[in-house]
Amino acid sequence: MMTEATTTETRPRLLTFGAGGWVILLAVAFTILVMVLMGLRIVQHLSSVPPGDGRDPATYGFALTPSLIDTAAIAAAQKHRDVVPSLQDPSVMPGGSVATFKRGTFLVPSDRVVGVVIDGVARAYPLSMLACHAVVNDRLGERDIAVTYDPICDSAVVFDRTPDGVETPLEFGVSGLVCNANLLFYDRSAEPGAESLWSQLRGRAVTGPAAAAGLRLERIPFGLVHWSDWLDAHPDTTVLEPNLADDYLMDMYKKTSYDGYYQSDTLFFGASAPPVDEPAVKAPCVVIMSSAGGRAHVVPYPVIEAAADADGVWETELDGRLLRFSYRHGPPAVRVTAEDGGSVDAIHVRWFAWYGIDPDAAVVTGTGVREAG
Repeated sequence: MMTEATTTETRPRLLTFGAGGWVILLAVAFTILVMVLMGLRIVQHLSSVPPGDGRDPATYGFALTPSLIDTAAIAAAQKHRDVVPSLQDPSVMPGGSVATFKRGTFLVPSDRVVGVVIDGVARAYPLSMLACHAVVNDRLGERDIAVTYDPICDSAVVFDRTPDGVETPLEFGVSGLVCNANLLFYDRSAEPGAESLWSQLRGRAVTGPAAAAGLRLERIPFGLVHWSDWLDAHPDTTVLEPNLADDYLMDMYKKTSYDGYYQSDTLFFGASAPPVDEPAVKAPCVVIMSSAGGRAHVVPYPVIEAAADADGVWETELDGRLLRFSYRHGPPAVRVTAEDGGSVDAIHVRWFAWYGIDPDAAVVTGTGVREAG
């Protein structure tokens, strides 16, 4: 027979605050609070992520109409806009300090640099840094400039950031989009949703209000040379100073390399190969822009190398001017000067990318000049 005592011992106990129920209720409340906070953080993160889904150019938030290019040729190259961070008013240091810099190996004598001189002020922009930023918004001498580099095309161009008809200099960011695998940047000062896309190789706005206004950027002469050659020619030069506190970028500066890509014929982001065998699809070239509004002349590096004398110098007449091409090995670099002492409007780029925007260019060969196609 079950006794009263037994019944008391086996009866289920009710969970009360006095019996520890407050601990479970507190745990449930804490769990709910954590979930709410996590949700808020996710919402905050999603709201802070720049536009772009890595596939559809329309998701990047730029004004794509009107367009001066085939919008079907625009492709996503990065997950979002500004994944590649452009630089604004970068820190610089004296060129002579590089050898004693704490991490001086970030720039060695054979490294290529974009060298610019304005109003007698010289500055070098290492390609190792440009490859990780694409655009540097800077002021040199009395001009606001954009130093641009696209490692997929190995294309370097320097611009004045104040187009005709615009009162204040523009600040450019990296859109995350490309056309024919070439960099498209955008104007950060425009209203959200009205930012136009600008083509590096075309040097002009190609979509949006700025394209409708016909805005173009003036190219500024520069040299694409070895650091040692630039420093010898401009001992008072300054050079971009890397941020030692940013270990991630410092590693990127040292480790980023496109050599394997340049040695293959594989093209990305919808780019297509020229329909001719020479120059090679990814041959490095210097494009001499016509001063009289005529056709551009494409001069492949291999042609310069083959024609150069023992000092790496080759002279030829193009567009009515005698030009001197100075070639350096490992990695290849070409400096172009004119006998008349004037500046030379030149762009450095891989062959496939230039053909994509200028199939009628004249190509300089070892035996003369021929049509690109």
